[in-house]
Amino acid sequence: MTTNTDALKLGRQRYDIKDGEPLVQMKSITCRFGNLIANQNVDFDLTRGEIHALLGENGAGKTTLMSILYGLYRPETGEIYVRGERANIKSPLDAMDHGIAMVHQHFLLTPPHTVTENIIVGLKSSKRIFLDTSNAEKKIVELSKKYGLRVDPSAIVGNLSVGEQQRVEIIKALYRDIDILILDEPTSMLTPQEEESLFAALQSMVDQGLSIIFITHKLREVMAVSSRVTVLKNGILMGTVKTSDTNESDLARMMVGRSVVQQISGQRGGGATESEVVSAQAKKSQAVLEIKNVSAFNNSKILFLKELSLDLRKGEILGIAGVDGNGQSELAEVIAGLRKIQGGQIIMDGRATTNLSPREIREWGLAYIPEDRLNTGLILE
Repeated sequence: MTTNTDALKLGRQRYDIKDGEPLVQMKSITCRFGNLIANQNVDFDLTRGEIHALLGENGAGKTTLMSILYGLYRPETGEIYVRGERANIKSPLDAMDHGIAMVHQHFLLTPPHTVTENIIVGLKSSKRIFLDTSNAEKKIVELSKKYGLRVDPSAIVGNLSVGEQQRVEIIKALYRDIDILILDEPTSMLTPQEEESLFAALQSMVDQGLSIIFITHKLREVMAVSSRVTVLKNGILMGTVKTSDTNESDLARMMVGRSVVQQISGQRGGGATESEVVSAQAKKSQAVLEIKNVSAFNNSKILFLKELSLDLRKGEILGIAGVDGNGQSELAEVIAGLRKIQGGQIIMDGRATTNLSPREIREWGLAYIPEDRLNTGLILE
């Protein structure tokens, strides 16, 4: 027996898109929320094997337009064509039946469950009421190797860094045999090293036949990863250009309606006396935070920080660099009082804060902005 979903997948396999022909077309899309026009007569298309950047300031209508393609919103007017045929996409399930998946800016994962459980949730199992985790783990490992998205299928999602959780979301989409992937602000919470890893994975995907829509407001990313760029401003299409035919200045002008030039001035007003310079240097040399031989467990009860020592001096910006998952999150949580230490000492302004509560540490002058701003940084209910 062939289901509607199977029929759509067979249709996807049979329909042969020629090079340069649109895989997706959105024509004259208009979407309103009350009196607010989020998209006004917007046209957009995606060809096979490209990364098409959707660029605009916050509130420009980028996510709304792609939410329409993914079936989260219904347009007031306009048409959508997928592989040359009119598509009536009323829900994300309809979108996935057409081979379209979307990875949202804020991930839709359940922290207490494993990577495998998160990826296969909602799918039919060959074991009826039981999850077929064994075969699922094998497929996850295959996808991980195929696209360079390193994940541990048995890991608990709540123990993963933001970058690792993003890889889980992408593999969750790929697991469903999609060939059109929408990424909404995918680098908003990533480190520079994680960004480079993501861009390499995206290039691997398009090299193997996938097509990607990359929503962003960052000009550097557009120039680094995309082949074409569509710019929205206040819900209106400003134009679509080849990335090779444009530059950051021109794209900025399309985004905001004027030239944007960043100027860094090295001028300083007035001269400083020798005593003032010495005094300033002395203040800067004072350590405001000292970490001495600190050790701490990660969420898996493995000793992850091992006799770590560093200090932060007044007036400094101290960078902590490293590949994703090497203790950066644990270190920040230790300093903020969110994770207990097993050994060592933490000193702020000459006062020991070792294993004090987050509230006590905050009252002593430390603020913490977590990497997962939504789930860790906010009270949502």
